[in-house]
Amino acid sequence: MRERQRHQRAASKDALIQGAVACFLEFGYTETTVEKIAQAAGLSHATFYKYFESKEALLLEMGLQAHRAFVDQLSRLKKDRAEERLSTLVRRTVDVSLQIFETQYDLINVFMRTLTPTLALEPGKDFVSRELRDAVVEFVEWYGAQHQRAIPNPEAVALALIGVWVRVGLNYLANLEIRGSEVDRRETVDLITRMTLGLLTGILDDSRLLDPL
Repeated sequence: MRERQRHQRAASKDALIQGAVACFLEFGYTETTVEKIAQAAGLSHATFYKYFESKEALLLEMGLQAHRAFVDQLSRLKKDRAEERLSTLVRRTVDVSLQIFETQYDLINVFMRTLTPTLALEPGKDFVSRELRDAVVEFVEWYGAQHQRAIPNPEAVALALIGVWVRVGLNYLANLEIRGSEVDRRETVDLITRMTLGLLTGILDDSRLLDPL
C-alpha cells in the first residue's frame, strides 16, 4: 500500500510539473495560474498545494529536476575515469550533457529562457543547485589531480564551466528548433569539449590567474 502511495505521489508531482511546462509555454509565466496548472495536470486546485507551496516553488523544483539529471550522469561517468583518455572522458561528459538538453528540452527551455528573465534572476548564480555545483567541482579537482596540480578556486572554475555548457547548449537547442537536421550535433560536442579543455588547460598553465590578489 505504501509503495503504491509513493508511486501515486510521484506521478501526481510529475504531472503538475509537466502541466506547468505546458502552461508556461502557452500562456507565459506571469499569466499562468495555479488553477491552470492543476487543470492541465488533471488534478484539483487543492492537490497542487499538497506538493508545492506556490507557483514559484514549482519553478524551483523544475530547475532542480534538470540539475539532478546532470548530476546523475556525471556520477555514472566516474567509474570510467581510470580507463578512458582524459579528452575522451571530457567529450563523453559533454555528449551526455547535450543529451539531457535534448531529452528535457521543454523544461529547460521554459526554465532558462522564459522564466529567468521574468524573475530577473541569474542562471549561473541563482539557479545552480549545490548538488550540481559540487559534482562539477569534484570533476574540476579530479582534472587537476591528473596533472598533479591543484586548481585554485575550483568552485569558480566549476561555475564557469556550467555557464559555458548551458549557454552553448541553449544555443544548440535554438538552432535545432530553427534549422532542424541541418544542425551538426557532433560539431557542438566538439566545440564544448574544446572550450572545456581550453579553460581547464589555460588555468593549469597559469594558476596565478585565480590566485587571490
